[in-house]
Amino acid sequence: MVWSQGGRLRLDLGLGEGSPLDFLLEVISDVGESFDMRFLSIFCVLLCSSVFLTAEEFLLYEEKSRGVGTKWQMTNKTHSKDIRAEVFGVDEGSVVVRSEALVEHLSEVEVLSEHRHIITILKNEMTSTMLDGDDRRESEVKNLGVLVGRKLEFEYRFSQWNFRPSKEQWSEAELARIADIIDVMNSERRIYGGGKRKVGQSWRISASDWMSGAMDWKNLDGDVKVHFLEVVKHEGRRCALLKIVGDVEGTTIEEGENVVSIKGEVHIYRDLELLIDVSEKADLKWSCKSSTDEGVVQIDFNYMSNSKAVQVTP
Repeated sequence: MVWSQGGRLRLDLGLGEGSPLDFLLEVISDVGESFDMRFLSIFCVLLCSSVFLTAEEFLLYEEKSRGVGTKWQMTNKTHSKDIRAEVFGVDEGSVVVRSEALVEHLSEVEVLSEHRHIITILKNEMTSTMLDGDDRRESEVKNLGVLVGRKLEFEYRFSQWNFRPSKEQWSEAELARIADIIDVMNSERRIYGGGKRKVGQSWRISASDWMSGAMDWKNLDGDVKVHFLEVVKHEGRRCALLKIVGDVEGTTIEEGENVVSIKGEVHIYRDLELLIDVSEKADLKWSCKSSTDEGVVQIDFNYMSNSKAVQVTP
């Protein structure tokens, strides 16, 4: 008989009378009497192939999957190659400013125990360049890292990550950035959790989970879908290749009427042993429209690419 165990289809090859093997021989005999043996061969191959096809499932999220002492460094680069800012309503015309920007972020994660991690921000800076036609003006490097050099301890309790503050004093800006980190960590359960997933499976996630870490955005709405494409080897590690496709809109917490939108797709390699994203490549288009006393400001990030690479130290 054909039966299932652990998501895999199997064949009971009993040899007694009335066994599946006996049944198979009867089918072969019947088919052989009616068809050319070439068709019989094809039939047998298809039958055997269908029996041993697997419906394997993979766990994409679990808090206990990382070994104690494991470390990994994450390098994240976001490159916006064509930023166009246009101000309408200036002397009944408009002013256009073009630029590009590169944001580089480097952090390290260390697993202290199954439910305690330390994250250290090593670098977080932006290089912006003003453009004048095809000419490039002098670039400006700005440090964005209020937490650079600080060791942040997080603990998983009551089904979510929480910050374990030390005796040090934390500024409002630092606490806001820590809230962003917690938001990203907790969104993984909602994006990848919910039990095992099959290759070819797709599922919807919320716009706020896709944009986790963007705490200055609110009222997010739109369609975001995760696609489990295949299981592959990536830089020597067995990974799930996933694609997230999204088109969302929202507003910012800043004063005034500020409408933001982002559209595009992200390809992710997720390590099936550590259950972390070890590589990521995104192609996105982002825009923001703001109403001010001077006029309307429209900012378009016409080509924004993001890449993430993770180096694991067992």
